Amino acid sequence: MDTKNLLKKQPPPQKNMAVDLIKLCGTVLQLAKRDDKVAQFIIASDHYNVVCENKCYGCSQSPNIREDLSWLRKSAANGYAVAQHELGSLYEKGDVVPQDINEAEKWYMKAAMQGNAYAQDQLAGIYWCEYGHLCSDDKRNVDKALFWYKKACENGYSTACTSYKNNKSQADYWKEGEEMWQKSLKKRRRNCIKNHEVVPCDSL
Repeated sequence: MDTKNLLKKQPPPQKNMAVDLIKLCGTVLQLAKRDDKVAQFIIASDHYNVVCENKCYGCSQSPNIREDLSWLRKSAANGYAVAQHELGSLYEKGDVVPQDINEAEKWYMKAAMQGNAYAQDQLAGIYWCEYGHLCSDDKRNVDKALFWYKKACENGYSTACTSYKNNKSQADYWKEGEEMWQKSLKKRRRNCIKNHEVVPCDSL
């Protein structure tokens, strides 16, 4: 049995709900231990913690947070794009793990390469230095940002379509401004040489 077939099961009868939930939780745990990447992600989720471990929803500081992270890392390492995106998000936010833009970029990229639209959008946000995203000058790359916004848009994420449209217009404006500045600079240097100015023309 794999998680795909497991999750297709019909909801159990109400009178056997508690017993069936225990069995279901046990089955998910067995699959996770057998290196099933989807089951590993499920165990790392708040939903599993609430249903199977009787923990409060959203307890980021729960005693088992390290164990939850361990399952998440295993799922991501096994190539599950949803887990990779989630791990990248944790590194970008820095709430549960130390904030690290390189790790965030790495895991977003792994998920993005598999076609995960949310990861593609998040990756674009880092490259664009979008508001609300972790940002650094060495990561800023307009071309990469537009590439991933477009990919996310093509994969059905409408928010990325808006970002691509708005940022593409801004990038074209920047490019036009840069081209005009370069033309002006070349003209200034030619005039400098022609007029034998005192200021070194190469410094312009």
